[in-house]
Amino acid sequence: MIRLYQFPISHYCEKSRWALDYKGLPYEIVNLLPGPHILTTKRLAKRTCVPILDYEGKILQDSTNILEFLETAIPSPPLIPEKAAEQKEALEWEEYCDAEVGKHLRRYFYHYLLDEPSLMPKLILEQQAWYGKYLYFFTYPLVKRLMRKSMNIYPDPVKRSKQALDEALRRLDREVARREFLVGGRFGRADMAAAALLAPLFTPPEHDYPWPAIASLPEPLRKLNAQWADSALGRYVHRIYRDYRKRGRAHG
Repeated sequence: MIRLYQFPISHYCEKSRWALDYKGLPYEIVNLLPGPHILTTKRLAKRTCVPILDYEGKILQDSTNILEFLETAIPSPPLIPEKAAEQKEALEWEEYCDAEVGKHLRRYFYHYLLDEPSLMPKLILEQQAWYGKYLYFFTYPLVKRLMRKSMNIYPDPVKRSKQALDEALRRLDREVARREFLVGGRFGRADMAAAALLAPLFTPPEHDYPWPAIASLPEPLRKLNAQWADSALGRYVHRIYRDYRKRGRAHG
């Protein structure tokens, strides 16, 4: 039995789902509620973050560790190039996207979404158990404080994250404007990481999370989307999702 413990909204969890689907593996999704999730994650792993993959009893935490394990356990279809130099480059791009896109985009988005009481609980509760809405009616103020603390979502870090995110978007835009894939001549884990972690910004329709309409988002997030929607990077993310994000055999 393969189980993926996740938050449906998480772009790091989407990266892991995509890898499992791409490898053609059947797996069970276990959706966790932010906050109460620590009761499960502390039982399974050393840290409280998701995704966590239980692969027939072997526990893996963090999307990069999950991809690394899957590439070794299920080498076909491959996500890593054959050439050693390109393998190194692919892993460097994945690490860059994890650190400079995923982390900063998450902090910037949540900074505004957490103050939207009519929107944020709905986003968190999407695809969750029916009792979640009753639990969050009472606990959302506490969950909001815990999320700000755990992800350092305060004005100064958010300002630095916006600057770092802008630089990462410009760099990726330059790269994909001149080549079809980030590394080598075919789709791989660098493209998977970049597209998955940028999905909240570009909301590709092939993503299995029902993102809210861009018009319903806070103004700074609408502006960021408008700035990049028709860029080389935006077209790249939509193309990668359209051509390579095939639905797998997950069940909840």
